[in-house]
Amino acid sequence: MAANAPHPVDVTPVWGVPLPARPPAGEHPGRTGRPRADDLSRPAGPSRLRHRSVLVIGADAAFTGPAVTSPAAELAGHLAARAGAVTLLTGVPRLPGGRPEPRYRFGFTFREEPPGPAAPSVTRLRHRLPRRRTPSGRLIGEVSFASRGALASVGEPPDLVVAVTPGPGGAVAGARIAHRHGVPLLVVVHDLLGADPGRSAVALGRLERQALGRAARVAVTSETLRAAVRAYGVPADRVVVLPHATPPGPVVDQLTARRRGGWRTGAFLVAVPDPLSREQDLGVVLDAARRLGPRTELLLLARAGETEPLVERVGGHPRVHVVDTADERSRTLALAAADVLVVGEEPHPARPGRLPDVREGAVPGVLLECFRSGRPVVAAVDAAGPSAREITLSRGAGILVRPGDADLLTRAVAELRSDPRLRTVMGGAGLLHARHRLDRAAALLAVDALVDALCLDG
Repeated sequence: MAANAPHPVDVTPVWGVPLPARPPAGEHPGRTGRPRADDLSRPAGPSRLRHRSVLVIGADAAFTGPAVTSPAAELAGHLAARAGAVTLLTGVPRLPGGRPEPRYRFGFTFREEPPGPAAPSVTRLRHRLPRRRTPSGRLIGEVSFASRGALASVGEPPDLVVAVTPGPGGAVAGARIAHRHGVPLLVVVHDLLGADPGRSAVALGRLERQALGRAARVAVTSETLRAAVRAYGVPADRVVVLPHATPPGPVVDQLTARRRGGWRTGAFLVAVPDPLSREQDLGVVLDAARRLGPRTELLLLARAGETEPLVERVGGHPRVHVVDTADERSRTLALAAADVLVVGEEPHPARPGRLPDVREGAVPGVLLECFRSGRPVVAAVDAAGPSAREITLSRGAGILVRPGDADLLTRAVAELRSDPRLRTVMGGAGLLHARHRLDRAAALLAVDALVDALCLDG
């Protein structure tokens, strides 16, 4: 219990990780849910987009699978209600294993008319995408989308190009399209890949640097990403910070979720939302599951194309279950059925050449997904990284443990297993944090101000 009470700066929780300092009283960024005044101001008067054409480009949906809403698609849908015309340039939907859906199997470019007056038109590109989610496969996919997207016909010439990450392929293509038409480029950065290990990350970092250097504005979703973008050489006056846009998740009670998902009512379920992410230390999680005894079962939530690799990795452990969450409903049920959620990272020594202040940790979107589910979080992450900072700001939604230590992870989960009231309090803190600090309306309001300003400048 003491690990989740407010800590002074010099206190170390029982799990062995010192918490980062809390913001001073009255400065908690979650109280208003609005962008800070020194980042962006609200747009004044009617939108300048009513007679403008906007191109939104992003290939991220092809890599994250259908269980995750594409940030590019969400932004295009928002702008379509305000602009004269909005086109979304993106990849084709993929089946588990990476193959295109059958209706996109023949041909390379597919145009879909908007279903209504306040919806974007969609141009989809079938580009090369290896079936396995490896760093080299990601690089191949990004380069393929960048080369095809840069040459794609987008219909009416745009007045503004908005590229959305994760993935630099769309940003590179967006930079070339914006240059061709002589219009501003805005890049919205949800994640950067240049801080990852390996040669593929070096090449991806070069693509990111190239695209960001050509942008009129770069909007980032955290202060951590601001430092990384500045390290790429982007001038400070081009970088702005947006609140992280996160749509509210559906509410499903635990008993209903377990009944629909087929999980035992009396079991203590620990769920891992992103077990094959590039940071999750799955070996330590599996080790902790073995130590927790027969009362505890582990759910590994597999995204599209991950089920078979996870089954092979688990090796038939009787209390570890791989759950296919390739559709939104199954993922929602699994998160609602869980008692505790675990996110983590592999410990590693500092590497030369890394982007400053970019630390590997739980993917921000996954952490926000945990908060929205109303379940307590155990985070085996770097105490100085962005995930630990977000948990600290949540004021009690999670417990931090040292990465790579199965014993500490086991003790943290066992503590929560023995204290239902603590789980309820922590889950409530996560929900409150998601509703205030991570307010979707505030993020979209900030985007409105930014695109209006760019249209005026353009």
